[in-house]
Amino acid sequence: MSELPTEIEVGDAYALRTFKAVDGRLTSIVKRGSHWEDGKCEAICLARPEDADHEVPSGDCTCGVYAFWTVEELLNQYLDFARRIVAVVRMDGLTIEGSNGVKANAAQIVAWWCAEDAPELVAACAASAPGTRRFFDRDVMIGLYPSPETRNSNG
Repeated sequence: MSELPTEIEVGDAYALRTFKAVDGRLTSIVKRGSHWEDGKCEAICLARPEDADHEVPSGDCTCGVYAFWTVEELLNQYLDFARRIVAVVRMDGLTIEGSNGVKANAAQIVAWWCAEDAPELVAACAASAPGTRRFFDRDVMIGLYPSPETRNSNG
């Protein structure tokens, strides 16, 4: 992983994630349910719902909205999905490096790209993140929303 600080300033972090489409809506590949409404997701901890002092996300828990700093990390973890859809998300609230990517208290889709042969994903993106910008070139999209890791490596 990168040598970023453990916590990232709010509004300063763009990251990448992928999705699957279920019933015409974007949904997490790993978690069941419809967590993304109007392009936004706020994390809750399902492991410690009774602990009012538990911070989401936490380094000692799996809770949080997950994403990756680079498309290479995303493709490495979720190749079959990330070949077809990549979304740029703005990480909000507490954002920390996780054991598998970066995780935040909340995230919002700000841009997305879908493969030309994936009309069901295009429709799901439009329905799940209305008003969000669609890109037809994934690399152009990623270049317009640099992650802290990308900004640090480019000088």
